[in-house]
Amino acid sequence: MPFITIEGENKIALQQGNAQLLNVTHFVLANIAGLGVEPADRIESIPAPGDIVDTQPVSKSGYVNTNQVVYSLSLDSTIGDYTFNWVGIKDADDVLIACAYLAAPVTKTATNGGTDGNNLVRNFLLQYSGIQATTAINAPADTWQIDFTTRLLQIDERERLSNLDLYGPGAFFAGGFDVSLNGGTLYDISPGIGYVGGIRCEFTSVQQVNISPLPSSVWVNASLQGDINGVDAVVALYVSTTPLVDYTDANGFKHFVTKIADISAGGVVTDTKVSAALVDDHESKQDPHPQYLRESDTVSQNEAQAGVATIVRAWTALRVKQAIQALVQAATESVPGIVEKATQDEVDGGQDGARFITPLTLKNTPIGLGDGQSWLDVSASRAANITYTNNSGRPIAVIVKCAAGSDVEIGLYIDAVFMRNDVGSNTTSGGLTLMGIVPNGSTYRATSAPSAVSLWYELR
Repeated sequence: MPFITIEGENKIALQQGNAQLLNVTHFVLANIAGLGVEPADRIESIPAPGDIVDTQPVSKSGYVNTNQVVYSLSLDSTIGDYTFNWVGIKDADDVLIACAYLAAPVTKTATNGGTDGNNLVRNFLLQYSGIQATTAINAPADTWQIDFTTRLLQIDERERLSNLDLYGPGAFFAGGFDVSLNGGTLYDISPGIGYVGGIRCEFTSVQQVNISPLPSSVWVNASLQGDINGVDAVVALYVSTTPLVDYTDANGFKHFVTKIADISAGGVVTDTKVSAALVDDHESKQDPHPQYLRESDTVSQNEAQAGVATIVRAWTALRVKQAIQALVQAATESVPGIVEKATQDEVDGGQDGARFITPLTLKNTPIGLGDGQSWLDVSASRAANITYTNNSGRPIAVIVKCAAGSDVEIGLYIDAVFMRNDVGSNTTSGGLTLMGIVPNGSTYRATSAPSAVSLWYELR
């Protein structure tokens, strides 16, 4: 099998890294004594000059896709005579890009007088990421440059594996491949269709086998055999007293076996086949897929909330939520349950009685008067005999001072309740001062006569 050499891989990577083209120019043919097997490490070099039998320019190149290109060498009957068992391709810098060890030596002969020479074509499929751009090959590969054998075999194998996924190692449709006694040691196998190892097997007429000695078992042996022109299912019946296993024959064909019947010492047939129901039979069943839950098996809301059913059923996300909510209710002072966390604003507001608070929100919540508050001079926005409301969310302290004068009187009202009144005659000192605590939401008002309020402070 052709392989890219380590030196070739490095050269391709180098050209791609430097945004330069790879120019594969020649095929090299060599006849190397004691060639052996291809190196696992892919370390290979151009053979010694004495082993090289011919060097020819690339006849044609083409791309299969962006990651695959093909190089072809055409040798007509004017070229020869020589034998080669090694083929390689090299670039313009004499770097060996790829090579192949041939399973058997190939002889190339030239026409000599009345003896015709032969024509040979060798193709190299080079696969490497981005190789089309690196080689600047813009012509698509012709069909003669590509060996489709591997790809066709892969298609056959994919189909076999798909059938294997559906039917398993062996399965037969109703009435097919049934074993019955014809007479003596002769048994009939009924016509029908089945799958063995993923290979479709069909008998269009009754098959007969001679079963002796007894007890024995009847087996179906299936294989895909053919060539590039076509592959067919080869189906055979085997009789064995011991279990059979899958195997590969001398020609490389894989054989798959499955047992269809056991025959006892008294000639009694025991069917061992696995049934492969037809699609119509399958769809006619009330529950054709018992391994799956049907849509009608989805749990209802009442069943989810009751939580007593023990039968396996399908649950939607909504039903799970409803079941949890039915089991765990909101907590109260007497019933344990789910409780939500309060936000900092809710804690500060102090109105919600259903949520819980954390140590952090409690720490960030002011505890009493003065905690987190400061004295503010609000004299410019306050005046005597005007009612104000404390909407700060917390209690505040108010200090009111009137200017000095004769027979000065100052008072403080909170929620229309007269709290205190001071009267004095002072023309030299700083005047009279009153202080009061105003609860959150309460109103407050100061009076002053005959002097006006000179200072007004609030702790908020």
